[in-house]
Amino acid sequence: MAITQAAEFLATWETGLDRAPAGRALLLHGAARPDLGGDREALLALPVGEREADLFALRRALFGERMQVRLECAACGADMEFELDAGEFARTLADRGDPLVRVAEDGWEVEFRVPAWPT
Repeated sequence: MAITQAAEFLATWETGLDRAPAGRALLLHGAARPDLGGDREALLALPVGEREADLFALRRALFGERMQVRLECAACGADMEFELDAGEFARTLADRGDPLVRVAEDGWEVEFRVPAWPT
């Protein structure tokens, strides 16, 4: 993991402020994979699951295992807030070939669909 200090993370994030979210994610992914030397094409060629695992590993290294999640229910529009274990979520993504992940937490079952990486 390349970024381990808050100042490094902040500098990388600020570099991408004028970019779309996918562009910021690509910057962070490059920082998490220094072995690729920032090669955009090499990063984009990686499987989606590998990219997600790298970004979750970076998130866990910087912020710990617990993630506060807030989202809107697609069925009724209600806001839901809950915590997820980042490590368990990453393992669930890595263990499945299917981009649909179901997570049960605090009596809720939430489905996450891993989006396609924009080109």
